[in-house]
Amino acid sequence: MQENFYKSQLNKKTSWRVVKGQAGAVMPGSERAIARALELRILELEVAEFLKDGSKRELGKLTPDMVAVIQSNIDDEVKHDEALNHAASVYNLATSKETSDAKYICREWIDHPDHPIAKTAVMESSLFFVLLPMFRFLTAKGGCLKATSQDISNDVNIHAAVHRQMSKDLGLTVSPSLNKLRRDTVDWMLADLNSPGKWGSREMWMRSSDSLFEKGIAPELASTGSYSMPAFFEIRSDNLPSYG
Repeated sequence: MQENFYKSQLNKKTSWRVVKGQAGAVMPGSERAIARALELRILELEVAEFLKDGSKRELGKLTPDMVAVIQSNIDDEVKHDEALNHAASVYNLATSKETSDAKYICREWIDHPDHPIAKTAVMESSLFFVLLPMFRFLTAKGGCLKATSQDISNDVNIHAAVHRQMSKDLGLTVSPSLNKLRRDTVDWMLADLNSPGKWGSREMWMRSSDSLFEKGIAPELASTGSYSMPAFFEIRSDNLPSYG
């Protein structure tokens, strides 16, 4: 049990507030991908529910520091939801079909039978770790998505490390069907991405999600400082993910 790990992660958190800025330009050919990524914001509050449910299931196994960091992470999700709701409203990119599809995907995550803390770890490390850099590199400077994605990514860095270590400490496993749901979700988000350059390649983002899940690293994101996530059940307190 990495008890000192949980306290150290909680102590690494920094305070930030939601800044409700304006929309910026979106790279041509990435409009649908950004719209769909924003629609997946509904997963933020579900993560909070997963953590609440998981805490109840493991109540007798959680140490005080584990309980404290989980509660802090739940509080973060509420702030993430507020920030992304604002971004979605000012960018106003989604179609009604995309909103409906995102709700269906959300329901699949809710209904999946894997442990809620394991679901959270997979979602954060190999979905959000792709979605957030997309906001940064496929939108123009001055738009609120750049600042919002940076603020949220600082939290997610800690969340993913905590929930992966917690999955290890609790002896949780990830099923092939959850991995498939992860991949199907990323595939839906990227389906219509067709922009110039490295950041506009749907194949690159998909490879990065696959690599983060399978190996804990995404070499093609190395230049962003956002490429490293220790492999599931292999995180060490002296080898934390780098996500900047």
